[in-house]
Amino acid sequence: MRTILLVTMLVGLAGAVHATELPAVVLGDYDAEPRGADGRVDIPLLIQRLQDMGANTYMWLIWHAPTDWEDLQRFLPEAAKAKIQVWAYLCPFSEQGPEGTWPFSEPYRLDFVKWAQEIAKLSLKYPNLVGWVIDDFGANVDEKHFSADLLGRMKATAKAINPNLRFYPLLYYPEIKPDFIAELAPYVDGAVAAYHQRPQDIQKAVGVLYDDVDLPGGCWTVFPADTPSKPGDFASVTQSAKVLDPRSPTISFRYEDTFDGPTKGYHVMQLLVDGQVAWSEDVARHDNGSALVNLHEFVANKPTVQITLGVFDLKGVSQFPVQVAFRNLRVTGLEMHDTDLGDAPGWLIEQRGAFRLECRPERKGNRAYSLPLIVMPAGARGEYKHRYNEEATPENMAARAREAFLLMGTGRIQGVVMYCLDKTPDNPDLPPIRALFDEFKKACAPRRTP
Repeated sequence: MRTILLVTMLVGLAGAVHATELPAVVLGDYDAEPRGADGRVDIPLLIQRLQDMGANTYMWLIWHAPTDWEDLQRFLPEAAKAKIQVWAYLCPFSEQGPEGTWPFSEPYRLDFVKWAQEIAKLSLKYPNLVGWVIDDFGANVDEKHFSADLLGRMKATAKAINPNLRFYPLLYYPEIKPDFIAELAPYVDGAVAAYHQRPQDIQKAVGVLYDDVDLPGGCWTVFPADTPSKPGDFASVTQSAKVLDPRSPTISFRYEDTFDGPTKGYHVMQLLVDGQVAWSEDVARHDNGSALVNLHEFVANKPTVQITLGVFDLKGVSQFPVQVAFRNLRVTGLEMHDTDLGDAPGWLIEQRGAFRLECRPERKGNRAYSLPLIVMPAGARGEYKHRYNEEATPENMAARAREAFLLMGTGRIQGVVMYCLDKTPDNPDLPPIRALFDEFKKACAPRRTP
């Protein structure tokens, strides 16, 4: 019954695969390449392990060794023989150099226009090189790094050589926001999204990538990548409120941020009443929720109070990009001139340091672009435990991948590329992934007419 259902959902994705087309369903892995004693990639073993897991796609990271670009050129013809499509995978500004801290993606380092040129030229020689990806992309989009000008030159350079070569940024689900994707859409062909926490994360991301969701108004705070801060740096909005009922005044709002890692004690979201902290939430871990705060102890015997929402640095950072949103503000027992967080004239905006804040009105999705999604669940055991806070069993890893496959009926999800599956011999994590990949290959196979 399950296989019949999958055939019904996915058969529309099936079709012939030409030189630069993706397979009907992308089934792949990234990184974790076996290497020999000389530090070079063991290409025969890598091909064998990809075949063992039933992969039709591999994302080749150019970062671990200065010879990775040369080894990619050795790998591509062997991958073509094995019917494996390949994506070149680079690290961004924040993950390259200075020397002794991070390695560089060699040989072109931070010259991403040159990378676009050379990858495109290589894709003409080896048509199974179908695209390229840049890691941790969202945190590097700003005027100092991936600016609109640089992205435009990257796109123009690659497309002039091979119009069919795809460029996908690696994004995290909290980064996939309508305004951000609208700005990015002219320069990219789709996206790879890493580490969904629940199936709803994938569904929401797909809606945004296809410009099919509405964005409520709110205020958005951005702290950029590769930028230090000092304790006390902040961005906030403030407005005076008249106290109507001091017995039970409340304020409620929605909040979310783009950081879901464990690091805490630096960027903190706060609600202040006359400068006193009434509510606080660290950006650490996944934040996408609602707050309802009773303000009774902060407004007693006061005719008016100052209400402040913002992001404050408890300690200075050297590198900690994040975006934070507040919206849907509601009050009881108080009277404010304007509770619309998307309306800048109603609020006093204050900023210190590198923080930047803007109020944005509601935005309607109008399907102006269509960016397909490749889902990347964690496949390395340590990363799996870190990202999902649950036991990294083979069954759990396969279940995460299945969540993506079961949402593929719309045709907007291209497939799954696992993050760093262990490719050592007899790894018990591979068989469940192989079984899942085989199931979906069968489900997506073209049906023969009798």
